[in-house]
Amino acid sequence: MNSKEAYLNAILKKATILFAENGFDLSIMKDIKLRCLNIKKEWDGYYETPADSNFSFNKRNGHEIVINSKINNGLHAAEALIHELCHAVQYDLHGEDCSFHGKEFKAIASSVGLDASKPKTTPALPALETKIQEWGREIGPYPHTVPMPKETKILEVIGELVLNLLFFATFLFLIGGSVYLIILEAYEYFLI
Repeated sequence: MNSKEAYLNAILKKATILFAENGFDLSIMKDIKLRCLNIKKEWDGYYETPADSNFSFNKRNGHEIVINSKINNGLHAAEALIHELCHAVQYDLHGEDCSFHGKEFKAIASSVGLDASKPKTTPALPALETKIQEWGREIGPYPHTVPMPKETKILEVIGELVLNLLFFATFLFLIGGSVYLIILEAYEYFLI
C-alpha cells in the first residue's frame, strides 16, 4: 500500500466481514467516506453523521470516518477504524437516541473484539489483535513517513547554508567583476 487511506480502505473491507460475522449489517458502509487526516486534537479518529453538528470539521454531507494521520502503526490505525465503525453501526441502529460511548456502543465494540471497558480507547482484545495482524500480513505494511534522523536534518541545513553562501559569493563575484570592468572602462575613457 502506498497511502494510509488505501491501507485503511483495505482494512475496511476486512472489517466489514468482521462486523457481518457478528450480526451487524454494514450496508451503510457504501455511504461512508474514509479519510486519513492530521487531526489537531489528540483523537485517533472520529465518525461524523450527515446530521452531526457536534464536530463540524468539514461541510460534507454523508457519513465520514476520519483516522488521524499521525498514527504510525497499522494495528493502532485498524483499532481506531473499527472503533469508528462501531459508532457508524450505533448510529445506524439507534440514531442519536443514545450516548456516544454508552451501553449500545460498548455492546457493539465488545461483540467485534474491542476492549470496551474504557470506551474512548478501545484496544483490540487478543483474538481481534491476531486477526488484525493477519490482515496486515495480507495487505502489507502500514505506510508511514520515516522520520528524518536529527543528524540528517542538521546536514541538510548545513548543506543548504553552504549552497546559499556559494550562491551569494558567486553573485558578489559577478557584481564585483562587473563594477570593476565599469570602473576600468570609465578610467580609460577619462584618461584619453
